[in-house]
Amino acid sequence: MKLPTTLNINGYIYKIKYTDDMRTVSDDGEKCFGYIDSYNKEITVYKDGHEMQTILHEVFHALSEILHLKCFDGKKGHKELDILSSAVMDFLIRNNIVKL
Repeated sequence: MKLPTTLNINGYIYKIKYTDDMRTVSDDGEKCFGYIDSYNKEITVYKDGHEMQTILHEVFHALSEILHLKCFDGKKGHKELDILSSAVMDFLIRNNIVKL
């Protein structure tokens, strides 16, 4: 599957960058598979074979911010966003909407 280099998320164009380096962005020093820079409209994705799930996760972050949703705030909300991203990706694959 060809990975996207840009995405239109609710009318905003985000540039997608891929990297071999995991990024540390959390206060507790955890590494992350993706990072969204909402100000510059960029999403950085670690290349690990699960890029589409990471992109979906970051899209949910973007939508949450754009739509002023609070349900994914904090550590608990972020974990729930991980679960939702995984479930939606599974749905897309099982129903042949996305082919990997």
